[in-house]
Amino acid sequence: MSNERFNDELLSAIIDGEAEPELVASVNADAEASTRLEQMRQAVQIVAEEPPAATAQRRSASIAAAMAAATPAPEVTSLAAARHERAETKKQARSFSTGWVAAVAAAVAFLIAIPIAIGLGGGSGATDVAADATDSTSLNVTDAAGDAADAVAETSSDDAMEDDEAMEDAGDSARAFDDDAMEDDAMEDDAMEDAVGTLSLSFEGLESLANGVHYEGWIVVDGEPISTGNFNVDADGGLVDLEGNAVTDPFDAVHAEDATAVVVSIEPANDTDPAPSNIKVLGGDVVDGEADLSIAHGAAIGTDFADASGVYVLATPTTSVEDDELSGVWFIGLDGGAVQGLDLPELNEGWVYEGWAVIDGVPVSTGRFTDPAAADDFNGFSGTDATGPNYPGEDFIINAPDGVNFPTDLRDGTIVISVEPVDDDSPAPFALKPLVSEVADGIADHEVQSLDAGPVAISGKAVLGS
Repeated sequence: MSNERFNDELLSAIIDGEAEPELVASVNADAEASTRLEQMRQAVQIVAEEPPAATAQRRSASIAAAMAAATPAPEVTSLAAARHERAETKKQARSFSTGWVAAVAAAVAFLIAIPIAIGLGGGSGATDVAADATDSTSLNVTDAAGDAADAVAETSSDDAMEDDEAMEDAGDSARAFDDDAMEDDAMEDDAMEDAVGTLSLSFEGLESLANGVHYEGWIVVDGEPISTGNFNVDADGGLVDLEGNAVTDPFDAVHAEDATAVVVSIEPANDTDPAPSNIKVLGGDVVDGEADLSIAHGAAIGTDFADASGVYVLATPTTSVEDDELSGVWFIGLDGGAVQGLDLPELNEGWVYEGWAVIDGVPVSTGRFTDPAAADDFNGFSGTDATGPNYPGEDFIINAPDGVNFPTDLRDGTIVISVEPVDDDSPAPFALKPLVSEVADGIADHEVQSLDAGPVAISGKAVLGS
């Protein structure tokens, strides 16, 4: 004050009711002294008021404000980004920790000072505190007292459980910026251990799947399959997602560095099963981070059909007339009667064989089977005059599909044995065609014809990266 006659000690005496009437009158007559006296009275009143009880909402707001004031944790978009941010955090850990500890220390000192002021009550000690507070030219008395009341409310709550929760939350916030705590955090350690690598896939001969049916990639780690994502292929054999968009980036592959095999399965539409289906089309063992994918892998179809062979005849044993003998195909040989005509390997679960005749460019099924020494599962096109032999085959006499007329002449057509997924509902053969024959023009009915090796089997390449 400029008027040193009325110092804070004398003004405190007036507030405490201990001043002489002459002093009171003199202060009231002095504008500067009376203004100072009123400021001190307001400070004493605010400090002496009972602080409001702390609430969970108030506590959460305080913690949120502290979090907002601190340097935010970096946003992590991938494991690779996480590793980079972690390295940068280590470089700056000491400065982060020091700044945080200093802020906490200042807050603790402030919280300790407030209960002392409260304990002084409304006596001369309280007015001394108020006087000291008003001496600071950078601090507004009312704002400071309000902040003090907030701080006291945080420490004076008699809800012990909420206090514990607030302390735990504040501790968690501090640990978010403490490198040592981050190192010890179990969840982060688990995330870093579950390192995400990459899987790049390419294929030859893999065909597009329809009606929501799709492919799914898998890596095998410790004998367990881990999905790397769903995909399909377009008409040109390029990888696309399930919406038909081109796949240009590798697939994520957790624990890619530990993979021992790569497998490609065929999954049904709207698949929600986290495990692979039984229909696995390609597989390969990982060697030096790469896998050559083939149908012969034990986890896939289990054979490359290199030893497959077969014969067939054109005949219509289910009709009683003789002028339609070129309108049926049966996978048999003739040795004093019908004998087994196909020599095919046993298929892994999820796959079946299917016979086809391509008539005027339209593939028409003769039926599905797993045992070439037994009848197939279909006779919907055959005649009704007699029963066909107990081997795969079909007469094309009735119920012709769209685009085809029965009876027909199969000469100049194509006969196919394909390998099909069990759940496939496509009207055309799958990409796997181990045996094929172009029916020669001019051959006679009941003349045994050979089946040749089909097109090159589908294959693929998998490359794993860290």
